[in-house]
Amino acid sequence: MPEVKLNEIEEGNCVIFTPGEKPERIAHLAVRDWERLAGMPSRDTPRDLGDAAAMLKAAMAMLDALPEAMRLRVQQPFDENRKRWAYTPEANRVGVAMRELSPEQRELVVGLIATALSPAGTQAVRDTMTVERRIAVTRNGAPLGELHRT
Repeated sequence: MPEVKLNEIEEGNCVIFTPGEKPERIAHLAVRDWERLAGMPSRDTPRDLGDAAAMLKAAMAMLDALPEAMRLRVQQPFDENRKRWAYTPEANRVGVAMRELSPEQRELVVGLIATALSPAGTQAVRDTMTVERRIAVTRNGAPLGELHRT
């Protein structure tokens, strides 16, 4: 198989080889090539934000519904700490847990999620949250789920 260097392939790229015992590299499509083939505008030219505008509006509505102290906990810098995300409550967890939010605030969070997912994906998130609220899970002494709300 012809050698492909990892530093030349970015996420979303496609490298195409001929079939057979001695494959030859015949194409390398980058994300910009897929976009061009799909008839999308160049990334070098200004374009309509489309769904990003809806996402921004939903994010701002969610942030506006939070008290200042909670808003500060939600707005974290995009740095190395973002990799410390944990699904279950952790003692040193940053941010705000869903159980800390009012029902109205939780709906605004789901509204934000809905701007990034399909209706089926959003429903899957809702279903998962519903199941989790009914399961008693404790880790590191921190409750998970609405039934154990403090």
